[in-house]
Amino acid sequence: MEARAAKTFNAWPLAAWVFSALLAWVAVGMLRDGLWQGAGAFLLAVLLCLPPAGAIARRRVWSGFPTWASVALALLFVALGVSLGASQQGARDQARALTDQRALQGATEKRRTEMAREYEDNKDRILTAAQAALDRQDVEGAGRVLARFATVTDPDFRRLYITTRLATLRAEIAGSPPDARLAAAYAEVANLDPTDTEAESFSRVIGERVAKENTAAVAGLATMTTARGRLSQWDGSHRDVVAAIKARMNDPDSFEHVGTQLLRTDGADVIVLTTFRGKNGFGALVLNTYTATVGPDGRILSLTKDS
Repeated sequence: MEARAAKTFNAWPLAAWVFSALLAWVAVGMLRDGLWQGAGAFLLAVLLCLPPAGAIARRRVWSGFPTWASVALALLFVALGVSLGASQQGARDQARALTDQRALQGATEKRRTEMAREYEDNKDRILTAAQAALDRQDVEGAGRVLARFATVTDPDFRRLYITTRLATLRAEIAGSPPDARLAAAYAEVANLDPTDTEAESFSRVIGERVAKENTAAVAGLATMTTARGRLSQWDGSHRDVVAAIKARMNDPDSFEHVGTQLLRTDGADVIVLTTFRGKNGFGALVLNTYTATVGPDGRILSLTKDS
């Protein structure tokens, strides 16, 4: 009986063709994008992976060179291609950003020059219109006339512009805006009018208050997050507050949670309102509400029973 040799399927050539096609596709994309350095490295990897090219190279250039070494060298070229492509793309993006920045600066300078030329051609008319608006207490009208030429450095214009801006800011301050805007308005007044020492003082005091309020708000938000993390997924009760309440009850086993509400404070603490049913000293089941103050570290700072 004649024995038939079993043929085994060699998957390496198929895998090499697929991998080479993938690398070639990437190389073509890089060439299309102008990343010729990375594309060159990928094409070298393609030549190493293509079965015909690899066979010729191993036969004529490096006889006996193992296949795994060819794969390793191809992967090295792939890594080099990725690095070179990323470097070239980064340099291109940086150059494009620099070009855009220069174009924007050029457009801004052109606009400034045009405004300066328009102002010089119409200086008397512009200043007269703005002063007339101020004389009739129309600060907004004067501001609209001057705002178009805010970058002009002419001394006559700057004096009238500062006068108008100060009047606008002081009217805004009189309207009691939010503290953050109030501090900014006082700071601008102090900058425009160095003799107004009160504005500088108010800006500093209000700014410090705003900073403290912002810090407290952030801390309060963190405390609220911590408090929510202590809520029971079963009934929504605050586990630490419930434990503190039970420690005060006549019959802790009679505790029946009704509802829990978390409230923010002006500071970093959180108020936890807990409503529950429990037995009193006479054994009757009554409804109670306790108010707990929880600190940033999760500790219960106070616990009081509502009347």
